[in-house]
Amino acid sequence: MEPKDNSNNKKMKLMTSIITRITVFASIATIVALFVQWQQTKAQLIAAEESSKNADADVALKETALAIAVEQRDLQATIAVSGNDTISLQATLVELNKQQSTIVPNLPTVPLPPATKPILSTATINPSLTPTRTPSLGLPFLENFDSGSLQRWSAFGSEAKFLEGTFVLIGRPLVVALVGLESWHNYSFKARVKLVSGSDFGILVGADDTCSLYQMQFVSGNLRMARYDGKTCPSDYSWTELSLSSYPIDQGKWYEIRMDFQSPLITGYVNGAKAISVEDAFYQSGKVGFRTYDSQIFVDDMQVSPISNP
Repeated sequence: MEPKDNSNNKKMKLMTSIITRITVFASIATIVALFVQWQQTKAQLIAAEESSKNADADVALKETALAIAVEQRDLQATIAVSGNDTISLQATLVELNKQQSTIVPNLPTVPLPPATKPILSTATINPSLTPTRTPSLGLPFLENFDSGSLQRWSAFGSEAKFLEGTFVLIGRPLVVALVGLESWHNYSFKARVKLVSGSDFGILVGADDTCSLYQMQFVSGNLRMARYDGKTCPSDYSWTELSLSSYPIDQGKWYEIRMDFQSPLITGYVNGAKAISVEDAFYQSGKVGFRTYDSQIFVDDMQVSPISNP
């Protein structure tokens, strides 16, 4: 029979061995769990990196396709590549216009309102956007739209912006943009204008707000001179046709359009040739600007010069 002390020693050794093995097994389990977690994290990082590479590749592919479309002057391809990105599409249109002066964009047009419907729609003008006076503006006034800033302009309606040295006005359905002082009088206002889509746009003189002004309007193959009489613009106004004649113009072609405003005589010119003339002394001074309705235009090389009294 073994001594009692030896028996206790064996039990202690056995317990120590068991505890050591449990500790080792626990450490191994922890290491295995950490290894599995590391493998999962590594897989997630690899997947994220691959996704980022694919996204970068898609962007590069789209940019390459867009550049090719522009280079080949393929407007339909450009629109397809640009998708719904208005800024990309407009930038592309400007680039195409610089490359070729007679592009006819295949853009959708919206049916025009009847001639008896007022062109200035009250639904799209924000009355809180009141035109502000800019005392520093004087004549002659030049604008090549290279600044990229609309600070001197008052815009009402849907969209008007400077884009790569061009003034872009998109009427959805209406946009009006004005610049200058209400005290301007006896001046000649001219600009190069290109109709991109639609068939209704005009240049403005004698304006004190978006409703009180004279408009030389190109609409559905006609040329109209009209006076807009505003009271509490834009909710209360009327317009009067002063002259109307047939005058078709082409989309995608640059025209130099000019209005000589020397009350009571108002004369319109297209590419240097007299196109329309009326006498009306209702307004004798005012700002200048542009307007589109369900149409889009590009504007460049604007100039307002004083006219000396005869």
